[in-house]
Amino acid sequence: MNKEGRKVIEEIAAFLGSIKESIGEIASSIETLAEAEREKFENMPESMQYAEKGEAIERAADALENAYGALDLEAEIDGVIGYLEEACE
Repeated sequence: MNKEGRKVIEEIAAFLGSIKESIGEIASSIETLAEAEREKFENMPESMQYAEKGEAIERAADALENAYGALDLEAEIDGVIGYLEEACE
């Protein structure tokens, strides 16, 4: 790989690194919201948990937990960066 190609790959890897960092921050925020909703649900009296409001809170907590799980891309981004670095060798 020539110098120009390496430079492009370094720029791509740096951009992916910043995306990974942003995704980590977003995931952390979603996780915090999910935990707050789950705690709110668990602290409700059992009779209210099965009422409409309790079920809505539980659905929100479930959806946020699913969103958090779907953002687990850090390992995949690291893999892509590794392949890019390998291409520069």
